[in-house]
Amino acid sequence: KLSANVKAFIAADYKLEKPIPGEGWPEAAGLISALNRLMLELSAYRAFHLNQVVDERAKAQALVETITDGVLLVGDRGRLIYSNRRALDILGIPGQEQNITLPGSVKQKEFFPVLSGIMASQENYLKAEVEVRVPEDPTVSRRGEQNAYPVAKSFRVISRRFFLATLKKPGRVIVIRDVTMEMEIESAREAVFHMITHDM
Repeated sequence: KLSANVKAFIAADYKLEKPIPGEGWPEAAGLISALNRLMLELSAYRAFHLNQVVDERAKAQALVETITDGVLLVGDRGRLIYSNRRALDILGIPGQEQNITLPGSVKQKEFFPVLSGIMASQENYLKAEVEVRVPEDPTVSRRGEQNAYPVAKSFRVISRRFFLATLKKPGRVIVIRDVTMEMEIESAREAVFHMITHDM
């Protein structure tokens, strides 16, 4: 009976449905009592740790979804393990798409060669710049016509390898950051510097 109850406890994912009845010789009853206490404590310990894992995962997900950078976690063969919504939007990948792989599922063609190089590389750390031409938000011009000229947006792609302990394989973290404003500020700073130098 003890053996059957322990097997049932393990099969129920370490949840103690009901304690084992204390019966039999006094020595057996003492053993049953100790075993009940052990299973109860193990059940409570497991539930506590599961709650902690769920809580930590929720915090990490909230953090990753809140940041303005695109973040992707990719396996060694380019299979997407996790990403935030921002990364999928930047790469033009529909959120409902199944079995996403990099670079195969990427719709924004400017990222394709960069991501191909990253996935083929054995380097631990990689950084690349990508310029993407996107249509400007439709605005009404002076003549009442819509302005849809493409605008250049600059992105910095940073990648670092890591080891997937559960799969015993390497993977990659890829961060895609919109640096358009930074580039414009840097360009303006250089223009002002050159102008002042020229005037002096």
